[in-house]
Amino acid sequence: MSEETPTPVESLHKPNAVLRVAAAASIVSWLILLIYLYFFITNLVSIFSTPGAFPQQIGDQISLVLQILLQLPLMGGFYFLVLQGISHLLYLGVDIFDNLMEEIEIE
Repeated sequence: MSEETPTPVESLHKPNAVLRVAAAASIVSWLILLIYLYFFITNLVSIFSTPGAFPQQIGDQISLVLQILLQLPLMGGFYFLVLQGISHLLYLGVDIFDNLMEEIEIE
């Protein structure tokens, strides 16, 4: 009888492709953060440089602050954190897979 040699575990992904996707997610997250920061700064400059652009009524001032001064940084920060999280989870997944493969090869 012939003895069967165990075949190595086949992976369903290419580690280099996963690393490229993780790097792209990280780069895109920084670009999105910079774009939101640019729009935030341009909105601030346009509000405070144009005479009469800042509303006189307190209700309108609160609405303006909530809409422009808080919405843009919060949305940019949210997208940044989500994409950074995806990037780090992909790196973590590749590390876990590599460690599992090393354990299988040792046995």
